[in-house]
Amino acid sequence: MMFRMTWVHPNDRRYQLILWRESPSALLVTYELATNTYGLRSSPYISIRTLLELAERERSSYPRAAAVLENDSYVDDCLTGASSLGEAQILKTELQSLMACGGYELRKWISNEPELLKDIPLEHLQGPYEFHDPDNPPTIPVLGIQYNPTADSFTYSFSFKPQKSLTKRTVLSLIARIYDPCGWISPVVFKAKAFIQRLWMSGLNWDGPLNQSLSDEWLLFVQDLENIKQLSIPRRILPADATSISLHGFFDASEAGYAAVVYLRTESYSGHCSVHLLISKSKIAPIRTRLTIPMLELKGAVLLTKLIHHVTICLQKVIVLDAIYSWTDSKIVLAWIKTPPHLLQTFEANRVSQITSSDFPSEWHHVPGSINPSDCASRGLSASSLLNHDLWWSPSWLTESPNHWPIGADNKQSY
Repeated sequence: MMFRMTWVHPNDRRYQLILWRESPSALLVTYELATNTYGLRSSPYISIRTLLELAERERSSYPRAAAVLENDSYVDDCLTGASSLGEAQILKTELQSLMACGGYELRKWISNEPELLKDIPLEHLQGPYEFHDPDNPPTIPVLGIQYNPTADSFTYSFSFKPQKSLTKRTVLSLIARIYDPCGWISPVVFKAKAFIQRLWMSGLNWDGPLNQSLSDEWLLFVQDLENIKQLSIPRRILPADATSISLHGFFDASEAGYAAVVYLRTESYSGHCSVHLLISKSKIAPIRTRLTIPMLELKGAVLLTKLIHHVTICLQKVIVLDAIYSWTDSKIVLAWIKTPPHLLQTFEANRVSQITSSDFPSEWHHVPGSINPSDCASRGLSASSLLNHDLWWSPSWLTESPNHWPIGADNKQSY
């Protein structure tokens, strides 16, 4: 509805013309479309640009709401929050007032706090509306994943219907439905990626049936994937009384591929420390160009550098990071990063240059492979194993004092 609530300037409506008639015998009539039109390549930009202009014009009157439109919006969705109910009430009122200045009316409200929604008309809420049934909690799709407002957590939901015949086409179609934008289940998705690679290496055509071995492996994967529905990932990752906030990134590689993962570590006034998974990404090792494990690990280091850059850009608008750490169990990669690029071979030099020229310097440290969480995503895990895999969700050693971290004076590097 946001498109239809965005009016186009009268001088530009001549570019939005349609022909219409009530019946085949009636004369054709030319109409100008007065609002932003669905289907035009420019329409999404116009809508988003309109909201940003509205935020800029009304910033002095509604500073909190303007910040939400600029930083916490995705097309026509606003995903934001506050540290207390009082702050949330103020933010809600500001958002309603700011949007009203542009002729917009917010709909599909949802919150983990029912008190916040009491004065919102029922027809303006995002269904389902019931919050009081813990046995059957409502889940609402939010940018491709499921949000449970009762538990204030994210979940996944996959439903693969039985296929009459398994072919490369049907398998790829099903894998494409596994949507994991933040990489929280990267170890499971990695196994799916590796299976795709084996399908290509098998030489099957698009509609040829899978052999018995591949078919059995796929059916076991689909059956195990049902366990992902049991996952519940807390939405809140930042305590209100945080005194220290740092990013911790890890990367690793195997013969099958490489991966990187980033965590947020926070300490509070009470001394409590928490570690939360933020984002991860994995890639399958190329087939045509066989790379050594150290070379794949170096590609993992580049991937981690890009992830840290992305996360830092997103977080720096709302929090101040005290430090950024990058961890690896590869001493070869650490040695390459320490070496001036002009002394390295072309492959290593190009990637080391990308790492050391990052806009956000990171402290590089060695970590034993047994406590490197990115190992999970570079080798793959079954869904049932991932559910309670503490090393993946929150490495326990990171919650300890930095004095107990596996940091030696000889392996610290800052770039």
